[in-house]
Parts: sequence; C-alpha cells; structure tokens
Amino acid sequence: MVRYSRAYYLIPATALSRIGTVAYTIVVTWYISQNAGQQMVGVMNALSGAGIFLASILGFVVIDRFKKKSLLIFYDIFNSLCCLCALILLSSARGEFIVYILIILSALMSLAATAYSPTSRAIIPEILGHREFEKYNSTYSMVGELSRAVSPLVGTMILMQNFANALELSIIVNLVSFILSLVLTFMVPA
Repeated sequence: MVRYSRAYYLIPATALSRIGTVAYTIVVTWYISQNAGQQMVGVMNALSGAGIFLASILGFVVIDRFKKKSLLIFYDIFNSLCCLCALILLSSARGEFIVYILIILSALMSLAATAYSPTSRAIIPEILGHREFEKYNSTYSMVGELSRAVSPLVGTMILMQNFANALELSIIVNLVSFILSLVLTFMVPA
C-alpha cells in the first residue's frame, strides 16, 4: 500500500512544474511583446513548436529505453539548470540579448516539457496495480486541469506585483516549481 500512496507524489510534481512553466510563459510573452514586438513572439512560438515537434519524435524512442523515473528527474534538473543559466545571463545582458536569451530558454523548456508529459503518463501503469490505476488517473486528470486553470492566474499575479522585476520573478517561480517537482519525483516509487 505504501508503494501506491507514494505514486501520488507524481500528481503535485507535474502540477507544480506546469504552473511554473505557464506562469513563466505568460510573463515572457508579455516581456518579448513589449520589448521586441509581436514578430519576436512569433519567432519564440515557432522555435518552441519546432522543439515540441523534435521532442515528440525523439520522445517515443527515449521513453521506452530508459527508466521513466530517471527521465522525469532528468527533465526537472535540466529545466532547473536552464532557469539558473537564464538568471545568470540576464543579470548582465541588456536590450535585445535579453529577448534572445528568453527565446532560447523557452525553446529548450518546451522541448523538455514535451518529453515530460508522456513520460509522466507512461510511468503510472508501472507503479500502480490495475485497481488503483483508475482512481489515480482521475485524480491525476483533475489536478492537471486545476493546475491549467491556476497557471495563468499565477502569471498574471507576477505581472501585477512588480513590472520591473516580473521577468526575473517568473524565472525564479519556474525554478522553484522544478525544484519542488524534482523533490516530489524522488519520492515516486521506481
């Protein structure tokens, strides 16, 4: 029974990483729109879309070759490192270089997010028995939808608090969400 209850740590782990990512994306989209125009928002979306396409193709190959829990841990570490690098680079960057840093960061995180989602779903049948799967899946879906609803609110609250530091704050919120997700994922049974 402990194994099954530990499986539930994956639910807040995925929800937290989603909330951080969506909140970050809202603030970054606003920032790029304000500082570089809608064309650069389009470039960011196109690069993120290309990353999603690439990750979707590679994800099918990678997911079945590695332990899914290890992959989830890797994704959280990768995204955390991306956020840390962005914070370091942004502390000395000016003007259009900030926009390029954000576009690259968004593309990298979209790539990892695309692989994270199917991996988090694929691990569920491995850690749960058939009877527990149905209850778990409905809770997973409900919390997932709730996190989708809360995420834009968090991004908007970041923008409303302090426009001058909204960008850095959104990256910090995203970083914290990945770190919390990482801690929770370590508790998921292998």
